[in-house]
Amino acid sequence: MPALQVVEAQKNNNQPIYNYLFTWKSPALGGIFGACHALEIGFVFGTYSDKFGGSGPDADALSRNIQDVWLSFARTGNPSCESIGTWPPYSDRRETMILGKECHIENAPYEAERSAWDKVSIAITKPI
Repeated sequence: MPALQVVEAQKNNNQPIYNYLFTWKSPALGGIFGACHALEIGFVFGTYSDKFGGSGPDADALSRNIQDVWLSFARTGNPSCESIGTWPPYSDRRETMILGKECHIENAPYEAERSAWDKVSIAITKPI
Protein backbone atom coordinates (compact mmCIF):
# COMPACT_ATOMS: atom_id res chain seq x y z
CA MET A 1 0.00 0.00 0.00
CA PRO A 2 2.75 2.55 0.67
CA ALA A 3 4.10 2.03 -2.86
CA LEU A 4 0.64 2.58 -4.35
CA GLN A 5 0.19 5.69 -2.22
CA VAL A 6 3.39 7.12 -3.71
CA VAL A 7 2.16 6.28 -7.21
CA GLU A 8 -1.21 7.93 -6.51
CA ALA A 9 0.46 11.02 -5.02
CA GLN A 10 2.75 11.41 -8.03
CA LYS A 11 -0.21 10.96 -10.41
CA ASN A 12 -2.14 13.63 -8.52
CA ASN A 13 0.89 15.93 -8.87
CA ASN A 14 0.42 15.89 -12.65
CA GLN A 15 3.67 14.05 -13.24
CA PRO A 16 3.91 10.95 -15.43
CA ILE A 17 4.37 7.87 -13.32
CA TYR A 18 4.61 4.23 -14.32
CA ASN A 19 3.54 1.35 -12.11
CA TYR A 20 4.47 -2.31 -12.40
CA LEU A 21 3.64 -5.57 -10.67
CA PHE A 22 6.25 -8.30 -10.78
CA THR A 23 4.46 -11.67 -10.94
CA TRP A 24 7.30 -14.12 -11.70
CA LYS A 25 7.41 -16.74 -8.96
CA SER A 26 10.65 -17.99 -7.47
CA PRO A 27 11.08 -21.76 -7.76
CA ALA A 28 13.03 -21.82 -4.46
CA LEU A 29 11.75 -24.22 -1.79
CA GLY A 30 8.99 -25.49 -4.03
CA GLY A 31 7.73 -22.00 -4.86
CA ILE A 32 6.92 -21.00 -1.26
CA PHE A 33 8.27 -17.45 -1.78
CA GLY A 34 6.09 -16.70 -4.81
CA ALA A 35 6.89 -13.37 -6.46
CA CYS A 36 8.78 -12.14 -3.40
CA HIS A 37 10.31 -8.77 -2.60
CA ALA A 38 13.42 -7.91 -4.64
CA LEU A 39 13.22 -11.04 -6.83
CA GLU A 40 13.14 -8.78 -9.90
CA ILE A 41 16.58 -7.33 -9.15
CA GLY A 42 18.35 -10.39 -10.60
CA PHE A 43 16.30 -9.97 -13.78
CA VAL A 44 17.18 -6.27 -14.01
CA PHE A 45 20.91 -7.02 -13.97
CA GLY A 46 20.74 -10.42 -15.71
CA THR A 47 22.12 -12.15 -12.63
CA TYR A 48 19.10 -14.25 -11.69
CA SER A 49 20.04 -17.71 -10.46
CA ASP A 50 18.47 -21.03 -11.41
CA LYS A 51 17.58 -21.88 -7.82
CA PHE A 52 16.08 -18.54 -6.73
CA GLY A 53 15.04 -16.82 -9.96
CA GLY A 54 14.49 -19.73 -12.27
CA SER A 55 15.88 -20.46 -15.69
CA GLY A 56 14.98 -21.21 -19.26
CA PRO A 57 13.63 -19.24 -22.22
CA ASP A 58 10.83 -17.58 -20.23
CA ALA A 59 13.25 -16.33 -17.55
CA ASP A 60 15.66 -15.11 -20.22
CA ALA A 61 12.86 -13.25 -22.06
CA LEU A 62 11.65 -11.65 -18.82
CA SER A 63 15.15 -10.44 -18.03
CA ARG A 64 15.54 -8.94 -21.52
CA ASN A 65 12.14 -7.23 -21.25
CA ILE A 66 12.92 -5.77 -17.83
CA GLN A 67 16.34 -4.57 -18.96
CA ASP A 68 14.76 -2.96 -22.03
CA VAL A 69 12.13 -1.07 -20.01
CA TRP A 70 14.65 0.08 -17.37
CA LEU A 71 17.03 1.31 -20.07
CA SER A 72 14.24 3.04 -21.97
CA PHE A 73 13.08 4.75 -18.79
CA ALA A 74 16.64 5.84 -17.94
CA ARG A 75 17.12 7.27 -21.43
CA THR A 76 13.76 8.94 -21.99
CA GLY A 77 11.72 8.97 -18.78
CA ASN A 78 9.26 6.57 -20.45
CA PRO A 79 9.59 2.77 -20.12
CA SER A 80 7.80 2.03 -23.43
CA CYS A 81 10.06 0.06 -25.74
CA GLU A 82 9.98 -2.32 -28.68
CA SER A 83 10.10 -5.49 -26.55
CA ILE A 84 6.94 -4.75 -24.53
CA GLY A 85 5.29 -2.00 -26.54
CA THR A 86 3.54 1.05 -25.14
CA TRP A 87 3.49 1.46 -21.37
CA PRO A 88 0.93 4.14 -20.58
CA PRO A 89 1.40 6.39 -17.55
CA TYR A 90 -0.60 5.49 -14.47
CA SER A 91 -3.93 7.33 -14.35
CA ASP A 92 -7.36 6.95 -12.78
CA ARG A 93 -7.60 3.61 -14.61
CA ARG A 94 -4.58 2.44 -12.53
CA GLU A 95 -2.65 1.13 -15.53
CA THR A 96 -0.05 -1.34 -14.30
CA MET A 97 2.52 -3.27 -16.30
CA ILE A 98 2.50 -6.92 -15.32
CA LEU A 99 6.08 -8.19 -15.48
CA GLY A 100 6.06 -11.96 -15.53
CA LYS A 101 5.96 -14.87 -17.94
CA GLU A 102 4.01 -12.54 -20.21
CA CYS A 103 4.32 -8.77 -19.95
CA HIS A 104 1.16 -6.76 -20.47
CA ILE A 105 -0.84 -3.83 -19.14
CA GLU A 106 -3.73 -4.41 -16.75
CA ASN A 107 -6.06 -1.76 -15.42
CA ALA A 108 -6.40 -1.90 -11.62
CA PRO A 109 -4.98 -5.37 -10.90
CA TYR A 110 -6.07 -6.77 -7.53
CA GLU A 111 -8.60 -3.96 -7.18
CA ALA A 112 -10.72 -5.80 -4.60
CA GLU A 113 -7.68 -6.30 -2.37
CA ARG A 114 -6.51 -2.71 -2.88
CA SER A 115 -9.91 -1.24 -2.15
CA ALA A 116 -10.15 -3.23 1.10
CA TRP A 117 -7.48 -0.89 2.46
CA ASP A 118 -9.83 2.07 1.94
CA LYS A 119 -11.71 0.86 5.04
CA VAL A 120 -8.58 0.65 7.22
CA SER A 121 -7.60 3.76 9.10
CA ILE A 122 -3.99 3.50 10.19
CA ALA A 123 -1.16 5.94 9.58
CA ILE A 124 0.28 3.93 6.69
CA THR A 125 -2.98 4.18 4.71
CA LYS A 126 -3.50 7.93 5.05
CA PRO A 127 -2.94 10.00 1.88
CA ILE A 128 0.52 11.44 1.42
